[in-house]
Amino acid sequence: MLLTLAVPLPVLAADPPHAGVCPEPSQRPSAESSAVAGHYYLSGLQEVGSELVLGADGRFQWMLAYGAMDFAAQGRWWRNGDCVGMAREQGAQVPFQLLRRDGDEQARATYADMDKYPMPDQGDRLLVYAFEVSHGVSADGLEVALRWPDGQEQTVQAERGAALFAPRPGMPVQVGARWPRSGMPMTWMAVDGDARWPLLMRLDVEALSAGGDAPMPTFLRVEDKALVPVWPGDERERGRYQRP
Repeated sequence: MLLTLAVPLPVLAADPPHAGVCPEPSQRPSAESSAVAGHYYLSGLQEVGSELVLGADGRFQWMLAYGAMDFAAQGRWWRNGDCVGMAREQGAQVPFQLLRRDGDEQARATYADMDKYPMPDQGDRLLVYAFEVSHGVSADGLEVALRWPDGQEQTVQAERGAALFAPRPGMPVQVGARWPRSGMPMTWMAVDGDARWPLLMRLDVEALSAGGDAPMPTFLRVEDKALVPVWPGDERERGRYQRP
């Protein structure tokens, strides 16, 4: 999903930004909650497929497919008046991994290639290179940050997998990564004291989904028999979940 991710979600039409939050009610699920339980399919978005199952037991299952990537989540759902809210269960996997030069075979080979063949147009800029191998997904658009010992931070977006930073002496103490507009916090990784440039970061597509970086809507407006989702990041209503 766009790794250029954060799923900019191709759209037929988009309403103005929506600031809605669906508060979780204190009482047990009511008859109106049961009325919206069921199996829904997303319509109205180009090249995106998504299903949502709202179980009568207050549990949900959600999936979204875009291009080569699939996302999935599960957790609790509730209805409060004219909205449905969802809270996902967080996974334990790590979506980004900063690789050591003495790491696995793939890490050692990639570092050797990077040392031998510098990135075009890199010049004296500092390089963090991000890649994903299982699905052949591009890391373009990934937001990468450096945090230095003095607390200063630099943030750039990767292009062709390369995040290039203005030069400065020394090494950062942490590297951060996230998909912009995903609504998720930066994942920070410690830099080893003996590290040297360039730095390599590997992406785990399954962990991006299981770890909570999936672009799952947490607010859905009830409209007749449909649910209109508000997507994270840009807070706009796009598409409709409908039952067959």
